[in-house]
Amino acid sequence: MQIRTQKYAEIAYPLVANMKVNKEFKQTDPEKYKRQYELQNEYRTQALNLPTMILQSGLAQSIGFLMAKAKNDSSEAKAKTKAFQKLLEHLEKLLKDSVKPNKTLHETILESDIVQYQRLTRNAIEASSWLKRYTQALLEKDKKQEQNNATDA
Repeated sequence: MQIRTQKYAEIAYPLVANMKVNKEFKQTDPEKYKRQYELQNEYRTQALNLPTMILQSGLAQSIGFLMAKAKNDSSEAKAKTKAFQKLLEHLEKLLKDSVKPNKTLHETILESDIVQYQRLTRNAIEASSWLKRYTQALLEKDKKQEQNNATDA
């Protein structure tokens, strides 16, 4: 028998591992490598901020934010939009046991009473923390961002 957090870890690891850029594309298909690299960097940024966002803004507002950003049709922000889509998709997969049948995560949140909402929030923080941990472990930092941070300091 697994505890809830073990289940989250088991589900989160392959989801985050699949976000890792395939370095073979750097030689064979540089354009695809560039798209995957941008997606990885955007996903990393958002995944690292998600637990804090849920704590500060609340679960309903955080999910609403992810949904809004995941629908951005601007061609300039494709990697960013896809990163929000992936993060929302991953959180929904992690919380699928908490979601009511035939409902989305957002619908379940909106229909919850205060006790269910608090439980969903606690579960979402735990689940997003696993996404954050595996993101830190598996996805490399953006070298440009590191250089910018070093020059700003």
